[in-house]
Amino acid sequence: PRSRYNHGEMYAALHSPLADTCPDLHLFPILLPVAPAGRQPPVDGYALMAAAVAPDSRGSIRLASADPHAAPLIDPGFLRDGRDLDRLEAGLTIIRQAAGSAGFPPAAEVWPGADVRTRAGLRNYIRRTVGSYYHPAGTCRMGPDPDAVVDLELHVRGVTGLRIADAAVMPTIPNA
Repeated sequence: PRSRYNHGEMYAALHSPLADTCPDLHLFPILLPVAPAGRQPPVDGYALMAAAVAPDSRGSIRLASADPHAAPLIDPGFLRDGRDLDRLEAGLTIIRQAAGSAGFPPAAEVWPGADVRTRAGLRNYIRRTVGSYYHPAGTCRMGPDPDAVVDLELHVRGVTGLRIADAAVMPTIPNA
């Protein structure tokens, strides 16, 4: 039945051919109206989505200036490592096959869409629509050395009374 909550009712955590010991993909068809970033939501159909839960790409956050009010320079680094594009392509291929099976409700695939059938087309779609739903990890390195943002007790170096106790001090994204 159509989702009353505008999100996927089916969900899978799978290993892609690039996976190590943990699943590295979340796959879910989402009944619409939901749209990838920058797209208008259609009235009916479904969107196929794959998420790399263990990406190899790394982004960065840097200070723009010494002005504490200046916004930082944030580069998420999406798809910087080609393995992530391979992983997301594999995920969309798997979920597309599942959505085309007899057990899935009949509806139109709106995204990536029936016109996206070649490997190049699918990879181009991924490049255009990639995003994140994760908390950034590793943005405030923890360590005993003076270059670390926080010490081993999570105190922010140079700022009295402030600790960071979230994924920012973790060196990698925790795998779901």
